[in-house]
Amino acid sequence: MKIDIFGSEQEVALYHDLVNQICEDFFGVLNLKTDILIGFHFVDDERIKDLNCQHRQICTPTDVLSFPLWNSLDELPKEGSVNLGDVFVNLGHVEANAKNDNKELKEEFIHIIKHSLNHLIGKHH
Repeated sequence: MKIDIFGSEQEVALYHDLVNQICEDFFGVLNLKTDILIGFHFVDDERIKDLNCQHRQICTPTDVLSFPLWNSLDELPKEGSVNLGDVFVNLGHVEANAKNDNKELKEEFIHIIKHSLNHLIGKHH
């Protein structure tokens, strides 16, 4: 599994291990034989608002956006490397969600990463 994380040095340092662990746990359960590639991008309100507006026509900031390259797990090649897509995380929004929901930041972060991974494999709500 190859996870690329983009953001400030501090964000990458703080969340690198946790993102990798969440992904390993998530994909370990699925027992995929392919080598998974995912890009995680830590962005601010302005950047995620622009992405949300451009791709969903909702011109407000949000906590996370997923951009899958596949519609479902059934479409994935059975071997080799597979790029599942990119995830954009707005940590400021995640922190606000945690505070509003009376949750620990780590708990909320894990929730949104798992949520985004489900979108990358074609599970939508």
